Amino acid sequence: MPPAITKDDTDKTSNLRKAAPDAERLRSELARVQKMHTDLNALYEKQKKTLAQSDTMAQEHKKAQATTQAELKDLRMKLRTSEHERSQLSAKQGEMAEAKKSLQSLEAKRREDMRERDKRIAELEKSLVLEKKRSGTMEARVTELKGKDDDRKALQTDTKQAKVALDSLRAASGAREEELVARVQQLQSMLSAVAEEYGLLVANTVSLSAHTKAKHETHALRCRNWRLERKLANSEGQVIELAHLIRAVKEQNALLSQELADSNQQLLSLDFPRSDEADRSLFDAVAEEEEERVRSLQQELHNSNTSAIVASQVAATYNNWCRDLAAITYSLDETHQTTLLKSVEQGKEVSRLTTLCQEERSQVARSEERRKEIQQALDKECLSKQRLVVLAQTSKMAETKLRVEVTQLVDELVIAEKYREAYGTLYAEAEALVSRNELAETEAEKLSKLNAEIIGHANPSQRIMYLESIRQELADTKQNLLVSQRSHKAASVANAELKKELGVYKSVSGPSKTSTSFTRVSRSPLADLNRQNSLDSQSITPSSSTVLMSTPEHANLLDGMSPMPEMSGAWSVAEEDMEGGYLHEDMTIDEIM
Repeated sequence: MPPAITKDDTDKTSNLRKAAPDAERLRSELARVQKMHTDLNALYEKQKKTLAQSDTMAQEHKKAQATTQAELKDLRMKLRTSEHERSQLSAKQGEMAEAKKSLQSLEAKRREDMRERDKRIAELEKSLVLEKKRSGTMEARVTELKGKDDDRKALQTDTKQAKVALDSLRAASGAREEELVARVQQLQSMLSAVAEEYGLLVANTVSLSAHTKAKHETHALRCRNWRLERKLANSEGQVIELAHLIRAVKEQNALLSQELADSNQQLLSLDFPRSDEADRSLFDAVAEEEEERVRSLQQELHNSNTSAIVASQVAATYNNWCRDLAAITYSLDETHQTTLLKSVEQGKEVSRLTTLCQEERSQVARSEERRKEIQQALDKECLSKQRLVVLAQTSKMAETKLRVEVTQLVDELVIAEKYREAYGTLYAEAEALVSRNELAETEAEKLSKLNAEIIGHANPSQRIMYLESIRQELADTKQNLLVSQRSHKAASVANAELKKELGVYKSVSGPSKTSTSFTRVSRSPLADLNRQNSLDSQSITPSSSTVLMSTPEHANLLDGMSPMPEMSGAWSVAEEDMEGGYLHEDMTIDEIM
């Protein structure tokens, strides 16, 4: 008798059937993970290429930085030369005390400002170098992050497509799973029917001893069946013999009944006397015995027939049972062997699938860890990208500010060159004025000497001539002094405006403003002022000069310039003449004396 199918085997088969779609899903996930791994390798190669490109871009930025440093060195040299020239110009101002002091203070302030500006320029250059380095690295990182972002977007599209394919596969696997579940239910119903049929034969026999015992019992039943068949064959022979005997008995009974009927008829035909009652009773007794014997024989015949029929029916049913039992045992043996083979194969398949599932789960876990690491790296790269973008913007703003400041410095250098030229022209004009003042003083000394000689002269007519010449020379000197004083005032005003403009020029723009904060003072050029002064000096007449000299300021100036007491009397006479409202041409000799 074959071994029975246990519950463990059915559980294993059900678990295998349940694990089949999981295995398919794990295979699809394994393929997807392998594809993702290849994509990540390609992305790594792309990142290597972008790093090489960023190195080349960094070298180019270094070269550009070297050129900008050379330009800044040139600008520093120009600034130093301008400072040197300004220091030389300031050294030449030793003749004018007040202007020199003011210019020295202004020069000291300017030097301090220039030192501060140089320090600031050096700091800005350092910050510019650092910002350029940062901007180069940031641009490289930005390009790299852009490539990574593109790759990430491609990966996201691939993941979306993979999700769509996974959803479609899940839907197909769900339909397939439903079909498999239906088939499994059919197989389970069939197995339950087989198990019920088998349970009728084998009452929950599980052990090998029970199986061997059942085999022995089946063999014993087969032997018994064979014996019963032999007995049945013997009983069939006996039934045939009994049938022959019954037929013979029937024939004998028929003959006996015929003989009895004949004897009855003979008896009836015979007319016994009524007195012979004893013989008749004897005959009746014999007839009854014969009838009783016939009845007993008939009963035995009927019993033997019924027993033969029952025996044949029992033998037929037993034979049918034996045949059914043999067929069922054969089919059960075959099904048991097939189920054992299937269980062995399924056990192997389950072990293989479990190993594959474990490997795929480990690969999926590794791929998930790798994906998380890549996602974290991408998040970090995104954050660093944002920071680099902000730093790049700040560096660009700082670079633009530095460029604006450099352009401002260049413009200031150009303006300083113009101021240097204007200052040179002013200095030359001041020297010319000083020389003219010296000449005027020498001429005044000569005139004072001549005046002394004239006063000491005896001839009155000659004295009048000398006075006329003195008066004429005095008017010329007054005119020259007025022209020199006016030019000196114009020069002082221009110098004050220059100082004011230099002070405005030294103002530094605030950090929030990008444009310059220089205030341009509107003034006429120095050439126009000089031209106007010359025209004014030419247009002044002696009478106007004397009128202008009547002011106390000019009188004080002339008093300061006249060294001799005799000249003070002449100045007072001229002042009285101007106060009287008439000129020196209308004076008489007595008035002159």
